[in-house]
Amino acid sequence: MWLKKYLKPLVFILIALSVAVTWYINTQVSPDLTVAQKQRMDEWLVSQAPIKSHVWNFNRLAVGVVPQAVEAQAFAKSLCQKGAELNAQPESVAVVDVIKLQESGGENWQEIGFARCG
Repeated sequence: MWLKKYLKPLVFILIALSVAVTWYINTQVSPDLTVAQKQRMDEWLVSQAPIKSHVWNFNRLAVGVVPQAVEAQAFAKSLCQKGAELNAQPESVAVVDVIKLQESGGENWQEIGFARCG
């Protein structure tokens, strides 16, 4: 009997708590990089010969490289380290095969390396 009376408020409270925790994790644990921080990292990225293109997706960075030019996994980790040095560390770095990306008209984002930063 009491379950029917308190079930709806209990479900509402649980949903509200899960939304609050998700918001907290997204804003406090991994705060967004500022425009200035991303600009610092962008300036450095465009000066690097292996990187043919790059794009930010919130705090995640994807870089396009020719696969034979770098060891993708180590390169992703080095980009995390450089981001930390510049006080612009991304949440993660994905290294993408730029040749396949171009050949597919931007449809095939074949990830050849990945590193979670921090």
